[in-house]
Amino acid sequence: MGHFVSLGVPEGTFRAYLAQPDAKTAPAVVVLQEIFGVNQVMRDITDGLAGQGYLAICPDLFWRIEPRIDITDRSQAEWDKAFSLFNA
Repeated sequence: MGHFVSLGVPEGTFRAYLAQPDAKTAPAVVVLQEIFGVNQVMRDITDGLAGQGYLAICPDLFWRIEPRIDITDRSQAEWDKAFSLFNA
């Protein structure tokens, strides 16, 4: 349902996952990513909100540290990566 968009700010450009409802006008929701980045879980949540009639966007909050993080919680290596970003 959704797609990635690029957003420009004075410090640079970053990605956000944007999901739009069918309605032309809708309330908006900002979905804050988990420590694992804008992964499939976050994209599914964002899509689900759009399915409920919200314009939903999930920005990449780690873009200054390491852009495009997309990991899970399924291995110790991914947990270690997530906490290394969180503590950066």
